[in-house]
Amino acid sequence: MRPNQTVKIGSEVLVQFEDGFRDIYTIVNSPSADASEGKISDECPLGKAILGQKPKEKISYLLNPAGKKISCLILKVNPHLRLQRHF
Repeated sequence: MRPNQTVKIGSEVLVQFEDGFRDIYTIVNSPSADASEGKISDECPLGKAILGQKPKEKISYLLNPAGKKISCLILKVNPHLRLQRHF
């Protein structure tokens, strides 16, 4: 596996949640975060959980301290993924 496939700030990450929903997120610093554009902060629960991870790794995180545990599978990591977002 190539080193650039590790999730870091600036990476675009394709993830699949337990219910089958897939989405692409770009990991950014907090001031640049904009959920409507798929840009999530490296300090939010999902951002923290996927930093440093690689494709085919399953991760879990808490939505908030009292929240539900969410799991997802990292499908692709690429700084130039450029896939269409689907809602």
